[in-house]
Amino acid sequence: MKVELRNISKKYEGNNVYTLNDINMTIDDNDFCVLLGPSGCGKTTLLRMVVGLNSVTKGDLLFNNKRVNDLPPKDRDIAMVFQSYALYPHMNVYKNMAFGLKMKKEKTSVIDNRVKDVAKILNISHLLYKKPSEISGGQRQRVALGRAIVRKPSLFLMDEPLSNLDAKLRENMRVELVKLHQSLGSTTIYVTHDQIEAMTMGTKIILMHNQKIQQIGKPMDLYNDPKNLFVANFIGNPTINNFKGKVKDGYFINDSGLLKIKLKPEEIEKINKLKIENIVFCIRSEEIKQVLKDEDAQVTVIHIERLGKESEIRGAIDSDNNITITSKSDIELEAYSKIKVKFNNYFLFDEKTENRI
Repeated sequence: MKVELRNISKKYEGNNVYTLNDINMTIDDNDFCVLLGPSGCGKTTLLRMVVGLNSVTKGDLLFNNKRVNDLPPKDRDIAMVFQSYALYPHMNVYKNMAFGLKMKKEKTSVIDNRVKDVAKILNISHLLYKKPSEISGGQRQRVALGRAIVRKPSLFLMDEPLSNLDAKLRENMRVELVKLHQSLGSTTIYVTHDQIEAMTMGTKIILMHNQKIQQIGKPMDLYNDPKNLFVANFIGNPTINNFKGKVKDGYFINDSGLLKIKLKPEEIEKINKLKIENIVFCIRSEEIKQVLKDEDAQVTVIHIERLGKESEIRGAIDSDNNITITSKSDIELEAYSKIKVKFNNYFLFDEKTENRI
């Protein structure tokens, strides 16, 4: 199913301010689209409008080019998976999964075949006659997914379905959800505040902040080509390094004067043309390399986090600017030792507008 939002706006009764205003996006058929952003950014409100639980104040919501603003939720061919499993405690797994089909008065044979087929896909066939209280959190989440899948909807909506699971189980379920999406061939809209989930699962990310869309694109597009400072800071783990400063004589110089980076002529030209005074210089941890000479900065090592295949050096350039450097796992450094570093690819932002230069 293709989903389009054209100038969608939402204002609640008694409130003069729009919660969402002029939202435009297209989710293509078979997309695994992730609505990403911090709490309060408007992603759940948007999801509820797609479901039909919230009305659309202005604009057009289209499913396969058909306007559905006034279509009741039950007629939208949507299945939803919530953060809470929302399973009926008095029903066993089989009955929980079959409930939606039973309400639609499907034939008993159809219900039985679908439930057992989906249970096999989700590896929960051995749980069909257990109650929710008798199975683990991860198994309950699979049951909630199964209940949605048996309906064979054209559109899946998932509202932070993995947030209640432990780290290892979340990792496993991310893989399972992607496999399910690929095998079912349906469109999925997935809401989360976890950028790791978004980066590892989504075919498209819609990043929101302050009730506005900040950027839409493939996961690595947002990582490699952030449109503004919020996108650069939100996407990526560890968080991108930030340094504030000004441009002088063709160099970016941070506020303490201890960081001095030669900029490209076209960057200087654009900064001068736009009359930008204050710059935010951003660089990802893997783009900072240890060198023996011709350094861009000297870093005081504070701590090394060894993560197995790589290590993260936590250090400082001055009292106001900490820095994170991703390095090989076998690096040997002591706390408070000094290292010289060279900066490779970086991003420049206007501190006032936070837009990319």
